Amino acid sequence: MKEEVMRRKTYLVASAALIMCLLAGCSGGSGSSGASGGGESGSDTETVAAPTGPVDKSVLNIAGSDPEDVAPFKTDKGTKGLLWSVYESLYDLDPDTGELCPVLADGSRGENNGYTIVDDTTYEIYIYDDIYDHAGNHVTASDVAFTYMHNIEEGYKSYYSKLDNAYAIDDTTVCLELSAPIENVSEFNTYLINIWVYTEAAYNASASGLTTDACGTGRYMLTDFVSGASLTLERWDDYWQKDESLINKRHQAYVEKIVENFMSEETQIVIGLESGTIDLCTKIATENCSDFMEGGKYSDQVAVSMLADNKQLVLTPNCSPESPMSDENLRLAVYYAIDNTYVAASLGEGSAVPSSALGISNGVSDYNPAWETEESYQTTYNLDLAKEYLAKSNYNGETLTILTNTDNNGVYKTVALCINAFLEEIGVKSEIVVVDKATAEANRTDPSAYDMEIGTAISCTSSLMEMYTFLFNTETTSTGKTQWFVEDAKLQELFDTAYRLDTHNEDSMNALYDYVIEKGYAYGLLQFNANMAYRTDKISEITYQGQHLVVPGSCIMAE
Repeated sequence: MKEEVMRRKTYLVASAALIMCLLAGCSGGSGSSGASGGGESGSDTETVAAPTGPVDKSVLNIAGSDPEDVAPFKTDKGTKGLLWSVYESLYDLDPDTGELCPVLADGSRGENNGYTIVDDTTYEIYIYDDIYDHAGNHVTASDVAFTYMHNIEEGYKSYYSKLDNAYAIDDTTVCLELSAPIENVSEFNTYLINIWVYTEAAYNASASGLTTDACGTGRYMLTDFVSGASLTLERWDDYWQKDESLINKRHQAYVEKIVENFMSEETQIVIGLESGTIDLCTKIATENCSDFMEGGKYSDQVAVSMLADNKQLVLTPNCSPESPMSDENLRLAVYYAIDNTYVAASLGEGSAVPSSALGISNGVSDYNPAWETEESYQTTYNLDLAKEYLAKSNYNGETLTILTNTDNNGVYKTVALCINAFLEEIGVKSEIVVVDKATAEANRTDPSAYDMEIGTAISCTSSLMEMYTFLFNTETTSTGKTQWFVEDAKLQELFDTAYRLDTHNEDSMNALYDYVIEKGYAYGLLQFNANMAYRTDKISEITYQGQHLVVPGSCIMAE
């Protein structure tokens, strides 16, 4: 390995000039950062006076984007992040393990930590008997059932696509009746997590139908909301859950008041962080963080927390007979020729992290960290091995077409240019086709239009199978093949086994993963970083909900 590392460094120095030259010659956006953002870098701003006097730790001022409304009907809308502190779901996810954690559900009851599977299409979920909302309404199973059914009425049937009916058996037991069995872990968790419970009484009492006002069971109450301006939460001191041992770290309330200021200009956010008028920004572009990094003008006052997001940049080969990439040896040659560490570095410091496995690693329960140490193209960059596979392939000098799209400020094109240069090192010719996202998706269905594609695969649930469904499930198309024309009965069999709720386990996940890597059906290149900047005189540790959503009131406050 040491010899390989030294050889890698030599190669990087030799190829840097070539790739940087290519990048400099790009038309359109430079794509030098993995995150979008407006305005100038923090290093170009004038020094802003630091705050003086005592720090008010009772109020947390954060910068965010306008959610336009505060309706609890759709729980994964990123701009509604603060509502995780106003409303509560039956369960939430441990961001470290991806495991379900009961919140409103009574984990001491039932066969499965708060629920019972009665039969293939019937589930009983148990809730605590002492839940109250901010208006003093007693929350019962009928309110949970009302929430499910009303969410469907509001147009969110896709969240609960198989739900036929939800009704209360008694005050603490709600029954879900489905039209067909839930067959996979991703779908099942959706029913339990994507449900911010609200009472029928609160909904009926709201003049806006809970779109401009809120009434939940969470640690904070919404006391003010003005679309286009700000949102204010105040701690609810009469929180219903009195047993501290049952309140996980994502449901703590360490600050009395939270004010979210809707700010679209990152230059203003940077100034706010520097001056102390903003304590936390949950999303800030890497290029605007330079003054907060080590050695920066404000690094002693503002810290930056980087967390890989829930998207992985993936290189997927066209496996149709019309493409040279249908050759397994050529696929492996291409992958071993790519140094994704260098690719990530080419996007700018802190913008992305190279992936050592296919799949996102944070917030999912079925990702196996052992994959990161297995010998494969995901963990090894090896030009000699790439050339060996190339010699075994049927490659005959064809020009391979790399398809990508214009999303993410040209970042994908930057990655494509890097790959183009790496392939040239082993004698493989390639060209780059950059189109808008819609055109790229249309071209994907044409086996003659490209040979490999650079794009993102996402997992928004606690299971990696959501991402693998996108990549490897033939049922997502009408052709009996994957979106990239893989027709492999063994792949589908392994996928189905890992996908089903009753056979989804570490062994089935390992079997699927190992086969995908063996055949070279995809290469996970990198994950983009989501940057959070916060003032260290207010916050000492960030607390996350799910994969990468900050819970401001549960962040650990500075001493």
